[in-house]
Amino acid sequence: MSFGIYIHVPFCRRRCVYCDFYLTTNTNLIDDFVKSLCSEIALFAAETEDKHADTVFFGGGTPGLLGKKHLSDIFESLYRNFNIADGAEISLECNPEDISDDESKLKDFSSAGINRLSIGVQSFHGDELKFLTREHTARDSRESVIKAKKYFKNVSADIIYSLPGQTKEKLLLNLKEAEDLRIPHVSAYTLIFEKGTLLYRDMSNNKVKQNPDTVESELYHTANDYLRSLGYNHYEVSNYARKDFES
Repeated sequence: MSFGIYIHVPFCRRRCVYCDFYLTTNTNLIDDFVKSLCSEIALFAAETEDKHADTVFFGGGTPGLLGKKHLSDIFESLYRNFNIADGAEISLECNPEDISDDESKLKDFSSAGINRLSIGVQSFHGDELKFLTREHTARDSRESVIKAKKYFKNVSADIIYSLPGQTKEKLLLNLKEAEDLRIPHVSAYTLIFEKGTLLYRDMSNNKVKQNPDTVESELYHTANDYLRSLGYNHYEVSNYARKDFES
């Protein structure tokens, strides 16, 4: 019997306007967090005897903020306490600005045992990134993928669509970038106006308008039809993969 391990790393440099995940921007807590995480790993280990973990996923937050020593300590604790299968898929989420100008991060991820990298690209266009309050640039989006592929065969990119006023043509330009970069896995998410977020507040104050369902449906089908026409397998609601790259 197999199972998956999910590790939530609740740190970001800033909170994006649309984000409702649990996080803190106090990165001074990372060292203490990793120590507590390793203790919690040991506490859960007794519940998984005789089971194999076939996936490990570092989500967040921004797991890409973890340093080499942090990852080393976490993996030492994981392998000491859990029966992790040979060839297990081990994914880590990161942001383009974490790696676009610093390849040492990619080396650290790879040497630690990460074998799949999920990059929070969100868009390849500066105006959309600015609206989403992302810290990276359009150049960072491209460079992060190019550099990640030097170290990882299995690379995924997140794309957010259905931004207010977004056209089918603009969405297709984003997906064409993913095609040109030969990204084997794409996660395409509609922008959600979650209650409690800054984006929801702006909508409530009539500063931005959410696309009507008809427009969102049209954009969904545009993304779905285009990616499937390229040979991507639409294996989950928001996930598209080349053959053998399903997560």
